[in-house]
Amino acid sequence: MYCNNCGKELDDDARFCKYCGKEMAKGDENQNNITNINESQEYINQQADNSTANLLCTISLFLTIGVPFVLRFIPGLQDFIDTIISICGMTGFVLMLVARVKYPKNVFAKVLMWIYIIIIIAYIVLMAALIIACGIACNNADFSGCY
Repeated sequence: MYCNNCGKELDDDARFCKYCGKEMAKGDENQNNITNINESQEYINQQADNSTANLLCTISLFLTIGVPFVLRFIPGLQDFIDTIISICGMTGFVLMLVARVKYPKNVFAKVLMWIYIIIIIAYIVLMAALIIACGIACNNADFSGCY
């Protein structure tokens, strides 16, 4: 049991707290047991939430990275592959957002969020570089023979 005055752990049969000297009333033991049960239940709930968030993040990673990788090797899907990859990517991103919002303390969801942010920034930078390269190429091209 725990002392209600200083919070230190005591022997179950202690009548006085060996740290602060407060006398333990009979009701203190019951209160400590209720506190321990509540703490145990909170811990179990946190573990269940962590499991759910980790599952959401794992599915998100699989949809965002695993499915596009696997689909590249399946013949006959070439007409639909970009659509499937886009839908899987958006679904994976939404699952990460759900995990991040519903379970804000989950570390996997936080890390996955930053990974997705870095990927999105990299795509934006690459697209900007491609647009600039196309603009430079068009300015330097000689189109006089095309008319």
